[in-house]
Amino acid sequence: MSQLRKDPITREWVVIASEDVGKALEFAAARAPAPTAPPQQPCPFCPGQEAVAGPEVLAYRPVSTEPDAPGWRVRVVAGSSPVLACDGGLQRRDELLYDTMRAVGAHEIVIETPRHEASLADLEATDLAEVLWACRERTEALARPEWVRYVSVFRNHLLEAGPEAAHPHSRVVALPVVPQAVWDHARGLREYYDYRGRCAVCHIIEQEVRAGERVVHQNRACVTVAPYASRRPFELWLLPRRHAPGLGWVEAAEMRHLAAAFKDALQRLKASLGDPPYHCHVVAAPCHVDDMEHVHWSIAITPRLPLPGAQQLDCGLSVNPVPPEQAAGLLRDAVAPTLEVGAGRR
Repeated sequence: MSQLRKDPITREWVVIASEDVGKALEFAAARAPAPTAPPQQPCPFCPGQEAVAGPEVLAYRPVSTEPDAPGWRVRVVAGSSPVLACDGGLQRRDELLYDTMRAVGAHEIVIETPRHEASLADLEATDLAEVLWACRERTEALARPEWVRYVSVFRNHLLEAGPEAAHPHSRVVALPVVPQAVWDHARGLREYYDYRGRCAVCHIIEQEVRAGERVVHQNRACVTVAPYASRRPFELWLLPRRHAPGLGWVEAAEMRHLAAAFKDALQRLKASLGDPPYHCHVVAAPCHVDDMEHVHWSIAITPRLPLPGAQQLDCGLSVNPVPPEQAAGLLRDAVAPTLEVGAGRR
């Protein structure tokens, strides 16, 4: 029988429609891995195209190599067509009942590997740790100005278009406002703390580890779970064990275990679902906003699969045809090696 489940943080309700789980799992199991191919035209993110991608803001490369030249392992550049401009003031003003301001901000691209045909799941865990360190460094740098209210770190796998879309990359965006979903998440954590006197994410980790049925993987620093009120099939949360408000607080000893957990999750999704398209983002606290110590950061990975029965009703209620318990069981059974990695660049 289907169930209505409520997210304990955002209080959103989700329909877990277990009647369709058989068809959904058959569809998932039948998916073939997405083919990879060389780019049909020069990719601006590939080695040798550094001048096209633009000057590097940050790069991890041997000291023997020159900036803005081949030899890099991870490279960060400014977005070529940024929606947000990094110059000028906010110029906020009221127009009767409406608020408006200039779209000030920053948009950067983290080019995760020189290998165009690789996916993030294919990288060595030490390389993935460097990608996370690059995101951490740029998050800290972009969050410094007082006008920045949120730094968004995200990636879209097989969900974008353009010659550079297939090249593995993430995005880091600094915003002068806090997105509503971020406010809702932070508010839910605050209300949970006020009601129960403890962090909701810490409580979720404790309960999920004890129960085990929705845990996909765990190590010393991180627990990977299929969330109780999953909005989409095979949604995963990577929950750091140590309470901290964002990626900038991750220490070297934790980063290697976080990278191992991240690679483990992506490899399990690839093995079980044939390298599915997915959206991945860091959930963190707003910047320069008081009373955010209750926020516990995490990473959300959301596959975008056209499974039978998956839908969103007109009222905004999500229908998920794959119960997270069954999704977790399928992913636990997938082949994913035990990973031990170095901490990456500090």
